[in-house]
Amino acid sequence: MLAPPKPEDWDAVRVPRVLGLTTLSILGSRSGAVVEDPAESALYWLIPAGTATSWAIDGTRIDTGHLSIPPLRRMQGPGPHWRMCPGDDQWLTDPGALAAALEDALDPQAPPPYDTCDWHAGPSGTARLVADVERSSGPGGRRYACAPCREQHGLTALAERQASS
Repeated sequence: MLAPPKPEDWDAVRVPRVLGLTTLSILGSRSGAVVEDPAESALYWLIPAGTATSWAIDGTRIDTGHLSIPPLRRMQGPGPHWRMCPGDDQWLTDPGALAAALEDALDPQAPPPYDTCDWHAGPSGTARLVADVERSSGPGGRRYACAPCREQHGLTALAERQASS
């Protein structure tokens, strides 16, 4: 395994968790290493330093000097951990590919992120979009729920509501 790049060789792109999970599923094998920070409910991609000077994608930001790189094989918390382990040589993500995947993920028709349920905060093969959350300041977000959580909490998928109206 290669040593991590020096901090001056990369910038971190901070992405809210739900948007980040969708983006990661779109990027697939084109993604470099991804750090998940549960305390901030965010994912971070490492991109070559200076390549995001005109970064302007809603809900994301360049976050230099803040990110703590977890130990190489820490794949779960507590604390920051690898959502996508760097492997042997793929620390950095191409900023153009990341930007394109983020734009696709912001599309309202994007698939659910990694089939993750926001209600029980775990994986699910039945997660569906149930809420678009708007905020008066800052980015909004999307909430996904699996079939058992939708039933338990009386939630209806947005697609089902739109189809019946």
